[in-house]
Amino acid sequence: MKAIKNKSTGIEVKILQTYLEVKVDGKFGPKTAAALNVWKSELKLSQNGEMSESDWITFAKVLPTIHQGDKNKYVTMWQLFLGIDADGIFGSKTKASTRAFQATYSITADGVVTSSTWIAAFTETKTEKPQVTTQPINYKQYDSRWRNVVYTKNNTYNKKQTIKSSGCGPTAMADIVATWWDKSVTPKTLAALSVANGYRTTNSGTAWGFFEFCAKKYGASKYITTTSIATLKSSLQEGAYAVVSFGPSKWTKGGHFCCIWKWDGKYFYINDPASASAARAKGTEQEVTKARKKFFIFYK
Repeated sequence: MKAIKNKSTGIEVKILQTYLEVKVDGKFGPKTAAALNVWKSELKLSQNGEMSESDWITFAKVLPTIHQGDKNKYVTMWQLFLGIDADGIFGSKTKASTRAFQATYSITADGVVTSSTWIAAFTETKTEKPQVTTQPINYKQYDSRWRNVVYTKNNTYNKKQTIKSSGCGPTAMADIVATWWDKSVTPKTLAALSVANGYRTTNSGTAWGFFEFCAKKYGASKYITTTSIATLKSSLQEGAYAVVSFGPSKWTKGGHFCCIWKWDGKYFYINDPASASAARAKGTEQEVTKARKKFFIFYK
């Protein structure tokens, strides 16, 4: 977790404010500093009104175990870290996101947040550092080579459904497959694969199960499904690529799949199958968090 101090902003500040039970506004001010110093005095830490990276580690070690069924501020803190709805109730979605995070860090993926999980989370500073990675192939649905290819259920349902109109799923997935595993693969290849294996829905594009199918078919070393922004960040930093299902946002009015390939501490970098717009080629953490429905993460 990055160091925070006076005038710092962000999720880290909200997590600390939730614990300290001061106003949670994500802005580190005098009241947050004062409450922090009280806590630090109890642990005999330097009362400098700042939260260093080593302070976060100390913090992680004193936090209690939380699990499904719990309702308290510690659950809210954990949900804030995961980037999911922070209602303070540890339900099935929180457990699923926890298990995905644990799997990324080779922690027993039981969905129970013990000291080892807190420590893994609060020592996670690598997500804030610049990332050096390679942009995958950036296929477009509207490419003349396949834009008019029919992409419809059973190849018969609605011949007006094409790769251009509804093939964002196969196109985003093709970016990853063609970059890592099979250079001959195109959106046309994966659209046919989706239809043949029953993943083309009647009117909602590509079923989510298609991405796990591709992970198995092409031999991904690891595959994760999650809604956690924290897990997405850490996975990208480890060299993974992801397909994201977006809801209404600057990327789509309804639903849309894109490929996310980089996090640099400020922006997520995105291959958008339906656009070459610079504005849609990256998004802030807030934009992606608000728009995301699900992440499908692939390791080579």
